[in-house]
Amino acid sequence: MVAVELDLRPGQGLGMFELGLSLWTVLESLQQHKNLYPQVDVKFDTLSPTTSPIILHVRPHIDLLFSPKEQRLVLICLRKLRGGGGGGGLIVRYKEKTISSTPGLINGNGVVLRRGGVNNVFGPTYAGETMKFPGVWFAFDEDHPKETVGVASGGAEDRNQEVKRIIITQRGSGLGMDEPLDAVLSKGKEKNLLDDIVHSPAMNGEVKRVVVNLHEGITIHFHVPPSASTSVPPVTVRLGISTAEDLICDLGTPTRVHYKEDDRMAIHDSERNASSCTHSELDFENEESDGYFYNYLQYGIDFLISGYSHVVQKIILHTNVPGTHLFQRYKRCPWEIADTHADSRVDVIGPTTSDPIDAIKASLGQPGQAATPALSISPGSNTLLVSSKSKQVPRSVSSTNSQGSTPLRGTPSSSLPRQAMLGAAGLSTSPPTMVLDRLADLSQGAEGLVTLPGSTTQLMGFDGVVLEISGLGDVLSVMMF
Repeated sequence: MVAVELDLRPGQGLGMFELGLSLWTVLESLQQHKNLYPQVDVKFDTLSPTTSPIILHVRPHIDLLFSPKEQRLVLICLRKLRGGGGGGGLIVRYKEKTISSTPGLINGNGVVLRRGGVNNVFGPTYAGETMKFPGVWFAFDEDHPKETVGVASGGAEDRNQEVKRIIITQRGSGLGMDEPLDAVLSKGKEKNLLDDIVHSPAMNGEVKRVVVNLHEGITIHFHVPPSASTSVPPVTVRLGISTAEDLICDLGTPTRVHYKEDDRMAIHDSERNASSCTHSELDFENEESDGYFYNYLQYGIDFLISGYSHVVQKIILHTNVPGTHLFQRYKRCPWEIADTHADSRVDVIGPTTSDPIDAIKASLGQPGQAATPALSISPGSNTLLVSSKSKQVPRSVSSTNSQGSTPLRGTPSSSLPRQAMLGAAGLSTSPPTMVLDRLADLSQGAEGLVTLPGSTTQLMGFDGVVLEISGLGDVLSVMMF
């Protein structure tokens, strides 16, 4: 196997791993370097995946810790400096000088990093079992360090202590290492600390927040350097107004373009006579059926564009929840639903990516909102069930597929048409719910080869928006129409 060569940059990164990079970007890079990093394990809290810190175990040497909310790299831990656990060896350099290597790479015995060598390269630091410098720590045990603050170390035995782990953190983040990385998953106080991310150059130009304005569109805000003399204006995409050309001018060329082909839910139009539709309804449906998607995977956003007028008709925002069908297909979109009941002069934000569906219901399901019939559908069986509380079946239900079927990852679901979301007053106060089986997107016979927890999700409709909900109540995507 090929030896891994890493340059150490305190407070910035290690090798190709830059602090501040998104989880999506790091996993994409690892996918492109399989020869160097053949095994990667993803670890997170399975009971609250949306708000859980995420650890990537890049075996056998590297652990990467990502923040819960923005999914950004905040800590790097390098271990097994002398080899072990497989792999082709490890070389660590600092300012082009080799400070550590496994045996057989540089010379017969390799280069052993010891306490005395750390002092020689980095200079003096505070007394303690762990040698702490701004942006980098050196530990002398395989597990978490045992602090002995105030105890001086300077004897020959101390100087010969072998470094077992190197920890790279952001300067000024306040992130401590009094516990092993795995313990962070169960510590709420650590979760809050991990979200306190220091701006880094790797974040420049990336999406900072996306404000959802129901029935209108979205406003995309970007990260800019703190020292920038001028701010970057946000990009606004308006439903029914912004065009495909506007998207390319403001956001660049999409990562992918997918033409809509999925009409599995057209069966729900069978009881409806086209002659009963108005011309505007027919025009809307024709535009949608001949539409195409602009997929901005790096922003976590899909746009459905009319095939006739080429204006934006629907917007899909993805949360990138680990353990779900679309994990790692898109970067997490940090969406926030604007509070439509707040004073328009004040920027008040409602539900966000971190909020469970119950909190979002409290915001979107305000008293007096037009109620809608409750229903459920399984696309695999094409069966529609209407609640006994409902007075009628929605007139039209349409499904859109933004990228086509892909084994193991599934396909993003679509938003539902406006007329399917709005019902007559006096019906059930619960939003309509459809059941979506993601395994139905796999080729026949492949279902048994996939182990996907929570493969069934729900599509829950509100006025102007449809949410895809996991079995744990996490919002997987927001679909605006």
